[in-house]
Formats: sequence, C-alpha cells, structure tokens
Amino acid sequence: MKKPSIPISSGNILYVGGTGEGNYSNIQDAIDNTSDGDTVFVYNGTYYENITIYKSINLIGEDKNTTVIDGIGEYRIVYVIADLVNISGFTIVNSSSSSGRGITLHSKYNNIADNIITGFYGGIHIQSYQSHNNITGNIILYNEYGINLGRHSHNNTVNSNKLYFNTHAIFMYTSNYNKIIGNTVSDSRYGIRVRMWSNHTKVFNNNVFNSIIGGIYIDSSNAIVKGNNLSNNTQGIRLYDSTYSTILENNISNNADGVFMHFISNYNIIKDNMFQNNGNGIYQDSKSNNNNVITNNNFISNEQYGIHIYSTSNTVTDNIISNNFRGMLVDSYGENIIKGNTFLNDGLFVRDSYQNTVTNNIVNGKPLVFLEDKSDMTIDIDAGQVILINCDNVNVINQDISDTNVGITLLNTINSFISSSTVSNNDYGIYIYSSQINVTDNNISNNERGIYLDKSSNSTITNNIISNNDDGIYLTSSNSKNTIASNYILTNKDGITIYNSKNNIIYDNYFDNTNNVYDIGNNTWNIDKTIGPNIIGGPYLGGNYWSNYNGEDLDGDGLGDTDLPYNCFGDIRNGGDWLPYVNSAPEIPDIDGPAKGKPGIDYDYTFVATDPNGDDVLCFVDWGDGSNSSWLGPYPSGEEINLSHNWEEEGTYLIRAKAKDIYDFESDWAEFEIEIPRNRMVSNLWFQWFLERFPILNRLLLLMR
Repeated sequence: MKKPSIPISSGNILYVGGTGEGNYSNIQDAIDNTSDGDTVFVYNGTYYENITIYKSINLIGEDKNTTVIDGIGEYRIVYVIADLVNISGFTIVNSSSSSGRGITLHSKYNNIADNIITGFYGGIHIQSYQSHNNITGNIILYNEYGINLGRHSHNNTVNSNKLYFNTHAIFMYTSNYNKIIGNTVSDSRYGIRVRMWSNHTKVFNNNVFNSIIGGIYIDSSNAIVKGNNLSNNTQGIRLYDSTYSTILENNISNNADGVFMHFISNYNIIKDNMFQNNGNGIYQDSKSNNNNVITNNNFISNEQYGIHIYSTSNTVTDNIISNNFRGMLVDSYGENIIKGNTFLNDGLFVRDSYQNTVTNNIVNGKPLVFLEDKSDMTIDIDAGQVILINCDNVNVINQDISDTNVGITLLNTINSFISSSTVSNNDYGIYIYSSQINVTDNNISNNERGIYLDKSSNSTITNNIISNNDDGIYLTSSNSKNTIASNYILTNKDGITIYNSKNNIIYDNYFDNTNNVYDIGNNTWNIDKTIGPNIIGGPYLGGNYWSNYNGEDLDGDGLGDTDLPYNCFGDIRNGGDWLPYVNSAPEIPDIDGPAKGKPGIDYDYTFVATDPNGDDVLCFVDWGDGSNSSWLGPYPSGEEINLSHNWEEEGTYLIRAKAKDIYDFESDWAEFEIEIPRNRMVSNLWFQWFLERFPILNRLLLLMR
C-alpha cells in the first residue's frame, strides 16, 4: 500500500498500522523511534495502548472516526511532555480510572486538533504552569471536565471545539490571558467556567446552550465576554465576585437569567447586548454589586425583569427596555444613575430606594416624571410614569397612564393628591409606600393591583372607580387610619385584600367582585348611622353595599337588619359590617296607552318606573312582535318615558316592560295587552262597488235604516 505524502514537517514520516513494509504495530514504538520534527502517521484501526510523547513530533490519525486509541483503563491515555507537539485525527477512549485523562499536556506550544475524546474525568487536561497550547476543532463529550486548564496555565487558546454532555465543558482555575473562541458547548452543568483569579480571559463568539448552572461562569476579573450566543441555560452569564469585566455584543436569550450578578461583582461594563425572552435580563442578587455600567443594551420580552438592580452606584443609560413583564426594578439601595432609557409597555419600578438620579427617560413615548425631595408642585403634564420620593404637597392630576409597571409611585411622600386621572393596564396602578396620600376621583382599571398600600397611614381613598383589576385595593402593613370610602369597587377578582393591617376604616363603598374582600386584621367596616345619601342613593351612611349580602331591611331605612355583622361569608375574620346597605329593585313599571289599534299605525305609550331608593332607572320594552327597545336611559325615578310603536300584522300582542336601577337591580315584568284586528278597508271597497252596480238594492237598504 502506497504511503501518503503528508507535508507536515521537514522530518521523517513513520507509519503505524496499514500494510506497508516496515510499518509499526504500536504507536508508542513508532514514537520511540522518532526524532524532533518527525511525523507518526497512524492508519485506521483500534490501538490498545497508552502513549507518552517526549519528542517534538506530529502524531496524525488517518480518520478521527475510525482511528481509535483505546486506553485499556489506564490513567493517562496520551501524555505529552515535549513542547511543539501536534496531535490530530484520533478517537481517544477508555480510562477506567475515576480521574483518567484523554490527553494530558505537560508542556507548551502544542496543537491538539480534530480529535474525538469521550468518557474521561478530564478530556483534555493542560497541567499547571503550561502555556501557549492550542486546542482546536475537537469533539469532546461525556467527560467530567471537557477541557481543563490547570493552575497558572496562561496564554492558551481553546478554539472551535464542540463540547457536549460534559459536567464542566471548559474550565480554568487561576490561569490568566487565555482565549476561549468559537466553541459550541451544550448540555453541560457548567458551560465555560473562568474560575478564581483567572484574569484577563477572552471569551469570544461561542455558542453555549442548555447549561444547568451557567453558560459562561466568571468569578475572575478583567474578562471580556464578547459576541457569544447564549440560550436555554439556567444563567446565560454568571458573574460571581467578578470585577472590571466587559460583557459586550452577546445575544442572550431564553435563559432563566441572562446575566446573573452575585457576591461582589463591581465595576463591570455590560454593553450592546441583546437580552430576549429570558426570565430576567440582568439580575443582581447582592447589595455588593456596585459601580456597574449597563448601557446601550436591548431588553425585550423577558418574563420577569429586564433589569433588576439591588445595589448602589450603578449607571444604567441609553437602553431600550420593551415588553418585559417588569422593565426595571431598583430595589432597596440607591445612588444609581438611570438616564436616557426608553421603556415600551413596561417601565421603572423604584422600591424603597433613594437618592437615585433619574433623568431623560421615556415611557411609552411620554416622559417619566421623577421627583425626589420636592414640595409644593403640581404635575399635570402628560406623563408615561410618575414617581415621587420624599415629596410634600405634590399634586398629580389629569394623568392617563397605561401599559407600564407602576403607573404612579409614592415613597415617603406626604400631603399629596392623586386626582382626576386614569390609570389602567399596569402591574400596579398606584403604589403607595410609607406615605400619606389622598387618592380621589380616579378611574383605576385592568391593573394587576389597582391601588397598593404598604406601610402607609392616614391616607384617603375616595370617590374612585376601581374595576377589572386582579386586586382592586391591596393593603399590607398599613396600620393607622387609612380611610377607604365612597368608591365603586367592581368586577375585580378581589375587591379589597388586607394583610397585617389594622385600624383602617372602610365604608360607603360599592362591592361587586368575584371575591369582595379578604381581611385578617382588625379594621372597621362601617361608621355610625348618619343622615346623608350613600353610594347607592339610600338616605343613610353607614357600612358598604355588598353584592353578596342577602340580609333584609326590616325597617325600611335602606340598611340591613339581619345577618349582622356581615363578614362576607367569613372573609372578614374579625367583626364585619354592622350597617350594610340594602338596595331595593325598581317597582314594576306602569304602562299606559291604547288597548286596540290597526295594523301599520303608530301608537303612543307611556312608561313610568319608580325606584324606592330614588336611583335613576333604565327601561326595557318588549313589544311582543319580536322587537324590543333595548335598555333606554337612565331616567330620573318616576319620570314618564314616551315611546311609539306599530304592529304590521293583526293579532293580540303582549307588551312587556321592566326597569333596572343604575346598580343593575331589575324589577319584574309589567304586562299590557293590545288587540290589532283585521283591517276592513278591502271589504268595504268591494261592498261599495256592489251597491253602485245595483242601485235599487242601495235604496232598499237606505229605507231600512
């Protein structure tokens, strides 16, 4: 068999396997007979041996899929102790040792390329203090450590390898200035791990998928992570005690966290990345993640937070943050700079965080109004969000805020008003923390939580329409004389929810929700019986109107006298409403008009509906011929309603009418019968023609009159 010409070096070529004369049977025998610069070419086959390379040679397999070195259970299968060794074209398998290694480099300036290495504790292991090795184009799978760089192994390059199903795909420890470029890593526990004191590492243009913990895990300094595709990992990039690193131009998608910052990760730059469809885009979980810069990134459709800040002195500028469940949260720590960001269908949530600088941000095309330590102001510009912190006597009026995280936020703000505004389709409509606020005459609808009070006292919520929210009003840790009165709280999943709160007063509200209330505190649900119109038009103020109260008003004062105190079937755990409102339905309408008529002629009818509570009423008329008026009104109670109708066919028709008040309480049907006889016009015309033909009969008929 002709020996191939392989121009790898200027040295000799020694052959292993095959049928050529003088070919070696064992790889080690050939290596032992080489000189520096020689090449050992190995033909297809399985070679049961472990080898040591102690000369600067080329070891080349004919085909990596069919040229196999089986280590027969030894600890080291290929052990390189000479510099300037090239190894390519092999499948390397079978170490029974729990710490066995496929290729071990105890030397420098080697090139390991285009091999398949599987089933080892360490697939390719660069031992401590070894540098300038190139690991290129290998397929490495089912190892504990796919490629492992030992301590102080600097300036190595790991390039264009494919690593599947390894516990640690690429791992380094206390090794500096290494390059990890263009690799594909999937289905590992740790994808690329740059561990303690492995500084100045470059991680460029890798594809990392399906890592259980971190796609790229950095707990070193001065790393550059650029141009990588990271998806379906628990954490796309995990920074753990990492400082002065740069995260640049990566595509980070479908991870639980895009970038997860933990422990002391300071002075990092996160720039020009795409964060999409992650659980969180960037998530800080430590108060020590300070002085990071997050700039010019796109955060799109992340399921929780686009950005979660939980530390101080970070700078967040010029990002596009859109369609995340919550755009950006600044939580518990302050002194951050938030500038020039654009929010779309999400926004900024500041929770117990102070002394931030927030300027020139846009929410849904409108300015984000942020005031801290301000007083005696009115906000009536058209804002995308309003955030007030440590303010006094600031009035927020005439706003229309929707599709953001928190429509209006108030932290430690007193003597201020929110009024005449519409707040809808937000996570939180109005968020009040440790504040004293008057919220009045607003329309608050379709939010996750309409009004949220936390650690707040002496606030007043009155005359609002609060509808179609998950929670209409939510109180927690709010324990002193908040007043909730005269609100329409309608069609929410939960009308009012109260946790860990007491001494609040709730009265004269209209409750009609899936669950009207949940209160485990000690709160007051009515005032003393007081003359004055209540929210359903009754003559007395007292408790509240409850859609599910079935008690009776025995004395006609519009207040319930049975099933007291009303506790909403146990959802008010302590006490309840002693003066619940009872609304009476309108009386059956009176119908007046003609009882007989002719086909095709309009007839006028009068309908009068009276409500015992004096509420305005609506009227519905069924004309008995398949047509109706639909609901008309509302009209003042007792006012005449005039309608006209005609019937095209003869017959007897039943006119029915009913009334309902503005709270949807309906009367029974009133009924009125009208007879429409046959039209005799045709018969009379025929009789007149008959008399004209027989004039003598006409005279006889005249004599008989």
